[in-house]
Amino acid sequence: MNRYRVLRFPLWAVAALWCVQAAVAADSCETALAPGKALKTYQAVLKALDNGDPPATIADIECLVPGAERSTAAEARYQLVSTSFNENVLHDFLERQVATVFERYEAKGSSAILAWRGGYLSETALTAYERTGDTRFLDLFVDYFTEVLSYRDDKHDRFDEHHGRVMKSWGEERPVAGWFGREDRQWVAHVTHAARIALAPAKFARMVSADPALAAYRPTADVFLTAAREAVAEFAEDCVNVEGLDGCWYERPMTEGPEATNHIHTLASVLIHFAALDDDPATRAEVDRIADVFERGVQTAEDGTVHWKYFPYFADQTIGPNGREYSERIWKASQTVPFVYRAYSEGYDVPEPLVAAIVDTFLTHIIRGDRVMRNISPVESREIEVDDEESKHIDGIVTWLEFVDYEPEIAERIRHLVAARPDLFKKGWFETTSSARGYAHFLGDNRPASTPESPASGARPAETLPN
Repeated sequence: MNRYRVLRFPLWAVAALWCVQAAVAADSCETALAPGKALKTYQAVLKALDNGDPPATIADIECLVPGAERSTAAEARYQLVSTSFNENVLHDFLERQVATVFERYEAKGSSAILAWRGGYLSETALTAYERTGDTRFLDLFVDYFTEVLSYRDDKHDRFDEHHGRVMKSWGEERPVAGWFGREDRQWVAHVTHAARIALAPAKFARMVSADPALAAYRPTADVFLTAAREAVAEFAEDCVNVEGLDGCWYERPMTEGPEATNHIHTLASVLIHFAALDDDPATRAEVDRIADVFERGVQTAEDGTVHWKYFPYFADQTIGPNGREYSERIWKASQTVPFVYRAYSEGYDVPEPLVAAIVDTFLTHIIRGDRVMRNISPVESREIEVDDEESKHIDGIVTWLEFVDYEPEIAERIRHLVAARPDLFKKGWFETTSSARGYAHFLGDNRPASTPESPASGARPAETLPN
């Protein structure tokens, strides 16, 4: 007689047990990815993978990377960064960054903080709403920009010593040569910073205007749009006539040299929104004029790719280290190229072959598999290494996602780069508010990322990537 009895469970009992386990797991993930907890969960999983912990031992990893227990730590990290996009994770990150922006502004009083870190934060929030329809991101932006308005110079009677009046904008202390070689500091507002700060509220106003479902936001959008217009208009006197140029170009405060192309393209992106809201021919003409200045400075290489200098074509190209570069550095170009595509996509006088050449330049020269190059042109350029000073600016690469509707492969290249280079993107998409724009772009897209080893349909295989 068999001493051991084989226990047999009916199929319904096995199924019931599986359902219970699945429900427990789902409940656990709902808690792990709840608002206020989601970012902590994501960061804890990322840290454990970076430490080389076996995925099967990491709490909550299955909530972010299903099937991760069958992967190595490196494989699971790649999948986490390239395929796991959750709106609660991003919302938690943005809430934390709002506090950080204001803490730093209070400590330093620099409009650059509001323009760059805060500007990217705002762009990320609006993109996240576009991808998800979750109005929490609009509410976060509204609360954030309402606070930004309270810091405007005219609210605190700050006198702009360069412009000679109190400005309806945001200034900061800037160095200026004083007596006997001593460096003094003056409070000055800068059109680039004003444009960076005005970009998101102008876009927000346009979003609200176009969508009846957002009617409740209309009064706020009107206030924000008025503030954006006022801030930009304050700098009209800085736009001076240039010999041989049909129109004016902005001077940089204090130096009285020309503003760089990327700075004026930031302003032009704001003007695109103004023109769309007003249907104003004069504003549209100004956008076309700025686009024309850029086009005149573009140079085409023998292979059909393009590059341009940091300053507009009519300027002295020997001003400073940026001016002397053979072609613009990619993080500077992250402000230059979005305007070009925005203008093209909205029917401005930007030739389609120029857009195609910029896209081809990105795919041919700038991202090469796991590598990213320093400048637009390969001439006098090199790969960005982790110990380079330039590596801290690499987050600007996500700006090229503007071109995704024209060339989807750009998204795959960027997604792979961020996931495959933990040395350059130590925190993945959450390196900065700038790189977080990439995370917002991919919300709702949890497809496996294509890689040079396993390219997406139509993608360029690894062996044909240029060296």
